Amino acid sequence: ILNSTYKIHLFWYQCFNKLAQQLNDDKLCSYIFDPDYGQHEALRDQCYFAIGTNKKDITVCSHISDYSWYDASGLANKCYLAVSKTQGNDVCTKIIGSSGTLTSGSEELDTIDLCFLTLAIGYKSSPTCERLKDGKNLCYEVMAKELNDIQLCDKINNQNTQSYCKKTFERN
Repeated sequence: ILNSTYKIHLFWYQCFNKLAQQLNDDKLCSYIFDPDYGQHEALRDQCYFAIGTNKKDITVCSHISDYSWYDASGLANKCYLAVSKTQGNDVCTKIIGSSGTLTSGSEELDTIDLCFLTLAIGYKSSPTCERLKDGKNLCYEVMAKELNDIQLCDKINNQNTQSYCKKTFERN
């Protein structure tokens, strides 16, 4: 019975996904949720991605839970980058309802900061790190490694993080 219930839920969520995309209505993506079957989160993320990139709406992208802060490979990252190609680098400031989503050391990055971090990594642009309200240390650390530029470590204002950043170059 459990397996057949899962199949019914999966069918139901696939229908919501298709309907949401056909109607270009991201609100329908939120119905792809089941606390007992967490694996449907990926389907919901795909729904938000398809609609966010189609509408070129960064706020829709911000609902995607699949975010990768270290290499921009997450679905949210790809959505941010896709929308920024048509909307420009100010696209992150258009996110509505930003909330704390990542903590790195003493830095609390909200959705807008994560968007700018994604653009910095995706476009290999260390100046974009300055656009972050919080998370600049993380951004400069990632960009120093990404661009193989030890001088970016000097922009980190946390002494421990700055030392760690510089030590990674000593090992190479």
